[in-house]
Amino acid sequence: MAVTRFTCLESVASGPASTFIQYFFSLLPVNRMKRAGSEPSGRIPQRKRNGEIAQYSTVYHTRDGHMKSSLILPLIGALLLVTALVAGCVGSSPAATASGMPDTTPAQISTQNTEPATVSMDKPLTVVSGDKAFEITILSQIRGSAARSLIKGANEFNPEPEDGAEFLLLQVNKQYCSGTGADDTTVFEYRLFAGGDGVDPIYVVMPDSHMGYPDLTLHPGDAARGWILFQVPHNEEVMLAYAPTSSPAGFIRIKSEIGSTPLSRPDDLLPPRGAYTYMDAKKSNELSITYQYTTFRQTLTYETGSGSKLLKAPDGDQFLLAFVKAIHMGNRDGKNYLTQTPYPSSFRLYGQDVIYTPVVLADKTSDHTSIGELYASAFLDRKECKEGFLVFQVPEAFRPDDGYLGLNLGVDHSNPSWSLA
Repeated sequence: MAVTRFTCLESVASGPASTFIQYFFSLLPVNRMKRAGSEPSGRIPQRKRNGEIAQYSTVYHTRDGHMKSSLILPLIGALLLVTALVAGCVGSSPAATASGMPDTTPAQISTQNTEPATVSMDKPLTVVSGDKAFEITILSQIRGSAARSLIKGANEFNPEPEDGAEFLLLQVNKQYCSGTGADDTTVFEYRLFAGGDGVDPIYVVMPDSHMGYPDLTLHPGDAARGWILFQVPHNEEVMLAYAPTSSPAGFIRIKSEIGSTPLSRPDDLLPPRGAYTYMDAKKSNELSITYQYTTFRQTLTYETGSGSKLLKAPDGDQFLLAFVKAIHMGNRDGKNYLTQTPYPSSFRLYGQDVIYTPVVLADKTSDHTSIGELYASAFLDRKECKEGFLVFQVPEAFRPDDGYLGLNLGVDHSNPSWSLA
């Protein structure tokens, strides 16, 4: 339906209000002012034609430069009347939409909770930004004299901690869990808070055994991992803030002494080769996930675009290799037969006081390595399977009895865990 629009003056000019307005204009004492010797200081009349109201921009002054008081009241009255009629035209009905009906759509009110979350150090911090979801995890920390020895040993020109303060090295992992598009990450996305004051990372030459957090462009499924140095008050509990903008998006509470609160061990651990079965997100297909066994290595070789590359565990560390297997058990709806297995980043290795995430070989061109096939996410049809190793970097003293393997499948599932031995 077409929408017909009217101006207020057009609708008023043809009604009874027209006569009333003309009456007010007839009260203007223009003739008496002329007989008294007044002259107009300017007049641009728009004469009455076809029922329109004549409008004047004329101001009359007496010879001594003052407006006659007899002119003021009629002008004010006419002005007030026209204002009231115009307001009535505008506000008498709801605004018309393109369909000719009143627009009654309510205003949209945001209900999103913007309060940043705070988690303990044994849990990942989940951050959602638009359609992107990230997990920030502290994998390890080195504090006090041990951190100072590492930093000073890397370069003699690295600074000393100030009086009353100590160095804190944090190994941080940022996982791009889901979303679209690229995300740039840098060490300056992180700040440390102690007593309400936020501090930025300290830029130093890092030791070769503890590579610094990288500047990377991440895509869905990618991760960035590295060490970040801060200076903190001696033996105080502090919080790491993930702050890609000026306001922190979340906090991770850091214990003042590592190992002071060991991670709790679940009571319902599955044994090695114990299967966890679940339905995929569409409730179309059934999958089975099992952890098989663990072995250890100091090195592994993999393929890149420029040839073979040797990866060696830093001094004091080793690689723990956990072999896992995913099987498509069958379809249940007769429609959607393909299903995706979990990403490697969905797995965690839980130590006594540290959470480890799988090593990411960002430049690999194949899942084949010197230790065997690496596990990777894949789309499976009925009865197909995907298996391979998850690689974790752990201390040389780590033994299978010291930890367990966990899998995070999201809020719609119970998250299984396996004993390593």
